[in-house]
Amino acid sequence: MRPLPEKALQGELHRRQYDVLKAKTPTMYAIVLIQLAAWMIGRDPGLPSLMSLYLPAALTAIIIVRMTIWFNRRDDNADPRTIRKRIRSTVTTAWVLSLLMGGYGLSILLSADADHQGLVLLFISLGAVAGGYCLAALPLAAFPTILVGVLPVAAPLLISGDKLRMAIGIDIILTCLIVLRMVVVQYREFVANIVAQAREKQMAQSDSLTGLPNRRAFMEHLQKKIAEADNNERFALLMIDLNGFKPINDNYGHRLGDQLLVQIAQRLNRSNGQECFAARLGGDEFAVVAANIANPSDAIDLAKNIMEIFEQSFNIEGVTVSLSACIGFALFPDDARDDIALISNADLALYRGKKRGGSHIVHYDSNIKMQTQRAMQLEQAMGIMDGISEVDVVYQPIVDLASGTVLRFEALARWTDPDLGDVNPMEFISAAERTGKISRMSERIFDKALLAAASWPPHIGLSMNLSPVQLHNPSTPLLLARLFDFYRFDPARMEIEIAEAAFLQDFDTTRLTVQLLREIGVRIVLDNFGAGFASVGYLKEIAFDHVKIDGQLLRDVDVSSPSQLLVAGVVQLCGAMGVKCTAEQIERESQRVTLLRLGCERGQGYLFGRPMNADTILNSFSVPGTSRQFSALLAFAKTKRAV
Repeated sequence: MRPLPEKALQGELHRRQYDVLKAKTPTMYAIVLIQLAAWMIGRDPGLPSLMSLYLPAALTAIIIVRMTIWFNRRDDNADPRTIRKRIRSTVTTAWVLSLLMGGYGLSILLSADADHQGLVLLFISLGAVAGGYCLAALPLAAFPTILVGVLPVAAPLLISGDKLRMAIGIDIILTCLIVLRMVVVQYREFVANIVAQAREKQMAQSDSLTGLPNRRAFMEHLQKKIAEADNNERFALLMIDLNGFKPINDNYGHRLGDQLLVQIAQRLNRSNGQECFAARLGGDEFAVVAANIANPSDAIDLAKNIMEIFEQSFNIEGVTVSLSACIGFALFPDDARDDIALISNADLALYRGKKRGGSHIVHYDSNIKMQTQRAMQLEQAMGIMDGISEVDVVYQPIVDLASGTVLRFEALARWTDPDLGDVNPMEFISAAERTGKISRMSERIFDKALLAAASWPPHIGLSMNLSPVQLHNPSTPLLLARLFDFYRFDPARMEIEIAEAAFLQDFDTTRLTVQLLREIGVRIVLDNFGAGFASVGYLKEIAFDHVKIDGQLLRDVDVSSPSQLLVAGVVQLCGAMGVKCTAEQIERESQRVTLLRLGCERGQGYLFGRPMNADTILNSFSVPGTSRQFSALLAFAKTKRAV
């Protein structure tokens, strides 16, 4: 019999053969016992006791032992090595017992009288057919059971010269040949069924695009790996996410994106050793389970090897594309002892790397978990947060560095949660973006800020930050225009501060929104200049009215010559482009003096005032007869209801 076409399926074949043997071998032995019992009851009294009693008794004992062994195996879950050993033992036993039964049957046939020879033929024939049926899944055992057990009996009949005896011999041989044919056919069907099921399972567990194992296969492998791990075994789970895949997919189409994923999968397979299991979890996310990773350094080395597959660009249908990846990993059992926790922790590390931007390799640690739990608490609190009063707005002055005159106030969002206390703006703004509440929150902040600024003297301006989400929303300029109209607020008094992150996410959409804001009369400020890497390029692409120099550049500007040279260069660059500068985080008088000397005109920081509420600012102006209006959002809502 030919082996399976897929060598990898040999283990599955042996397991299925073993399952069939466990179910049918006891039945086969029971049939043989019945034949032996029938022979001993109706044995020829003229035969010696050795042939008629002792040999059958010995065979019976052997068969009972074998039947008991197989009966006790019916519920066991043997490992592959034990299964292979028992299958080989079954084949050997089949040859030995067939030789014994065939030889015993031949000796009886030659010694018994004519009346008992028919019983011998019946005994041999039924035993052979039963063996062929029960051992059909294992032809190496079925063939000797039929041939070796029957041929010794059929041969004397064929050469006896008696027509009746020759006819019986021919009948026995033809019957055995038919049974052998049935064994072959049944075995082929048995093998074909295994191959079909294996291929079906492979299709169910393979990613149809890349050919890598899919999420289902990944989970099964990981669970099996954890279940079989001993106390000393360590391995790593690496989660891989591509940077820049979505723009490639959007700009060049899904066909090119699919081929890119295929090439990445091929490189990933080549970069990993035999002890690595790589899978595609979906989209542009991959995972690798790496065995024999003793410590984080080993995992980092493997992650660096994976990173190298992105160093060379990809050429697809004449299009050259480049992208990078971010990798987060967790170790078993150091970081987690079950599959769900291990995946979750590796994902948390990946999320941390993605949040930093660019290509990073991040190992999970307890700090990541604490920060993630904090983020989840914020999101839950954000989910139930409602009402304009829950997000407050405070205002920090921006002054003329020479005279100290207040030019405008920057509106800053604040949120105090009953359980979490004072929440950092970066935290709750990020939570609002993740929960989809950033637009609604921004509307409330705009409304509160303009409600307050409408009561200020007309020469005092307002400065506000726009999140990337709001900048990428084409309705933002329309909302501001409606608020300006409602509060009769001059748009020229408004400055919108834009951080570099907004341009990195979607430059074209951000530039369009900036253009629309300019058309309604708003001034545009580039925030945190010097904190990123591409701000100079943005100064060339977009005509900003003002630039805010990042406070980190100004920390020691009053005592450090290199810092002074750097700030002087920034001021000169902005001056050459016709852009004025505002310095942030000024806390010392010596900083103000130095910045003024370097050519910076405006400043902001604790030296000039901490953030204050709207009533404090209004009282400082002492504007008589000024009354606060009710919220524009409430008015808009009433208008909608009236419509």
